Amino acid sequence: MFRSVGLVGTGPMGCALAQNLGEHGIEVKAWDHSPEVRDHVAGLVGPDVLVSSLDEMVVSLDPPRCILFFLPSGSPVDDALDLLQERLAADDIIVDCGNSHYRDTTRRQRSFQGSGINLMGVGVSGGPAGTRSGPAIMAGGDRASWEKIQPLFHAVAAMCGETPCCGYFGEAGAGHFVKMVHNGIEYGVMHLLAELHGYLEYGRGMDAAAIASAFTLLNRGLAAGYLTEITSKVVSARIHPEDQLLVDVVNDAAEQKGTGGWAVQAALDFGAAVPTIAEAVMARSLSSNRALRQESAGGERREVDLPASKLDEDDVAQLGSALALAFASTFAQGLTLFPAVGDTFGNRLDRSAILGAWRQGCILRGEMVTSLIEAVDSDPERINVLSAGTFQEVVRNGLPALRSLTSEAIAAGIPMAGFASALAYVELLNGGGWPGRVIQLQRDYFGSHGLRHKKTGAAFHGPWHDDVSS
Repeated sequence: MFRSVGLVGTGPMGCALAQNLGEHGIEVKAWDHSPEVRDHVAGLVGPDVLVSSLDEMVVSLDPPRCILFFLPSGSPVDDALDLLQERLAADDIIVDCGNSHYRDTTRRQRSFQGSGINLMGVGVSGGPAGTRSGPAIMAGGDRASWEKIQPLFHAVAAMCGETPCCGYFGEAGAGHFVKMVHNGIEYGVMHLLAELHGYLEYGRGMDAAAIASAFTLLNRGLAAGYLTEITSKVVSARIHPEDQLLVDVVNDAAEQKGTGGWAVQAALDFGAAVPTIAEAVMARSLSSNRALRQESAGGERREVDLPASKLDEDDVAQLGSALALAFASTFAQGLTLFPAVGDTFGNRLDRSAILGAWRQGCILRGEMVTSLIEAVDSDPERINVLSAGTFQEVVRNGLPALRSLTSEAIAAGIPMAGFASALAYVELLNGGGWPGRVIQLQRDYFGSHGLRHKKTGAAFHGPWHDDVSS
């Protein structure tokens, strides 16, 4: 195990990891290109941790060296790699712990071929607080290099019982791909919780305290998790007791750093369907288009007669069933990306092992992950987890509640595209009224693309073509 490591990037995540490593007896030599950032974290990590240059960092480490990156994706990573490549030697290992695109990680790994230097792509989830106390870790790259750095990451990872929430998932950019899917699901779940807040506030006329209480009550069963828990806190938060609620004063343009969009693009690339994740990404994009929203302003939300100021036990049970199924739908969508990529990363991505890494430490941690592991393990070849194990009952119990919630909110003029997409995904998999036949007829009419008989599979055209065949 490496007893000392270099660290490039001492922002919130890098600083948290430096503290975590130090508490596990691992010496850290950290550098950031910004003197202001270095000065800001000096008191947190200690004067012996920070160095003034990359050269000082490299010289202070005994070879073979391990250097961790916590940098923004894109050019900052490429620039740092260019600077380090000429300073490192064979058998040194660079570990990119940031949110890099998995294809960038693969490209960068190839650029080091022949140098003897290995680059690993390792996704780290948990935010600064989770990284400080124990994050979930998702690794990809050269297996031999992983075996060398594995003890380091096992030491700092979150624990589920006696097992670290840390895994190696394949070659190339596998680790960053798994982290990307995690973040895509995260986008979807966050969006569902935000839409539910809108329903409770505008559809049910509930005040902040009642809404916070509702989310606390909903934080149980398959709807229980870190994101549900923090939602109950943020919706009633004030900076000072006499201040306005933060939810009433904060700009509603929802920002994003790209991982959700990458997950949607990967779904398009590999032929998977992630409608709720896509809706979450598109809603953030629309919310940030201030000019478009101002041009479209002027409509009034139609109020409906739902006067309850708090939820009774039946309300909580119904909303809990609806939210659990919407969450399950979103997780199921994201999980289809893993079998969709096949052996792109040198092996099949193990959904059970991936979910195992998500049990603690990461943003998605919660009861859903545990139940999904059981469902996947019960039938490893089944792609649709909603038809496995206890999720069949989740669908049966949740469908009426999810239909009711979605229709009530839409009738009240409340945007519910996330819930509607989660519902439509389940309905379609359940044999709902998918109008694909009409689309095929349209395509054949204007483009002569041909039709397939649903029983025989025989190819033919509609009667609008001269070359009709039967």
